Amino acid sequence: MDFIKMNTQKLNIPKLIQACERHYHWEHAVFLYMHYDEFDQAANTMMAHSSVAFTHDQFQMVLQKVANMEIYYRAITFYLEEQPMQLAALLNTIMSKVDHARVVQQVRKAGHLPLVLPYLKSAQQHNIQAVNEALNELYVEGEQYEDLRQSIEDFDNIDQITLAQQLEKHELIEMRRIAALVYKKNKRYKQSIDLSKQDKMYKDTMDTAFESGNAELAESLLRYFVDNDMKECFASCLFTCYDLI
Repeated sequence: MDFIKMNTQKLNIPKLIQACERHYHWEHAVFLYMHYDEFDQAANTMMAHSSVAFTHDQFQMVLQKVANMEIYYRAITFYLEEQPMQLAALLNTIMSKVDHARVVQQVRKAGHLPLVLPYLKSAQQHNIQAVNEALNELYVEGEQYEDLRQSIEDFDNIDQITLAQQLEKHELIEMRRIAALVYKKNKRYKQSIDLSKQDKMYKDTMDTAFESGNAELAESLLRYFVDNDMKECFASCLFTCYDLI
């Protein structure tokens, strides 16, 4: 390798590459590909012969200069299989050059979404449905209801009703409150109020009734409090929904 580095300008690089490949000197071949500006070939060689030709830092540098976009997705598969702990670093390097929905599909198919959580958080700024839903899925699995609520508030490009239907059966009350919130955001006020009633989140029911602007819903909620002898809730609801009565 030292001889090659010292005499690069004097060598017939294409022929030397062929000789290196013929004799399995993959590390030397990668060096020559890079020197010859054949970065696609360098990347492919590093992945194909990773045991002797791959280093993470060098690969990151090569990826910045490849021309074939498919190499990015090939690299993701390679990292999932051989360098999973470095996957986040890889995605950070190629973030501006990949289709985020395709990356999510690829990583989801491999069953490793948790590995790319930092990437998903960075990519969410683009409000892409696949990214939003993958991130929300991780928040639900981790019972991170505060992060989930913030995600839903800030990034609305999701199948909201499907998410609400999933959350209304969740064992955590805060997750069910988010389901009620999503129903409210989608003007399904009665569903939201009914769900909040089940969990005895009566302030939520009043706020939803007021936001609905529907006098019939407000009166129905008042009757509910009367029927259940909930005097304080009745008074609070009357105050909250006064303009609708």
